[in-house]
Amino acid sequence: MAAPARQPHLPLLWCLQWLALFATIPSMPDVTETLKDAAYVSIGLAVLAFQRAQVRRQELRKQLIGQRQQIEEQLSEARSQLEKLVKDLDTRFEPVRSEVEDRITELEGRLPDPARELLKQVRTIAKETEAQARKALLNSAAA
Repeated sequence: MAAPARQPHLPLLWCLQWLALFATIPSMPDVTETLKDAAYVSIGLAVLAFQRAQVRRQELRKQLIGQRQQIEEQLSEARSQLEKLVKDLDTRFEPVRSEVEDRITELEGRLPDPARELLKQVRTIAKETEAQARKALLNSAAA
């Protein structure tokens, strides 16, 4: 004969029902606490992200300042080399310029008056153009 079916004890049944009802549904204070914790975590992460962005901004600023100083140094060196080159060219071409001026002056004496006046105007314009070119070159080198 089979053993009679056992009846669960009443306190055990009540405990299981209580567990099913209250253990699966969080109570309202737990939800509020969880939401509060989530808000704190979110705010904390936002603060960390902001601080990290600030640090990165400072790093980039320092890097750009360093690169700018490097470029300024290179530009200054290029300017000084350009000035040196202009002075060197002046020194080398001064004898040639003097020779050409002497020959033009000699030629000017043999020309008729209208041609002589025209040659004087051309020489004046050439000297002014040369002065303007020198000034522009030196100003661009100094800038």
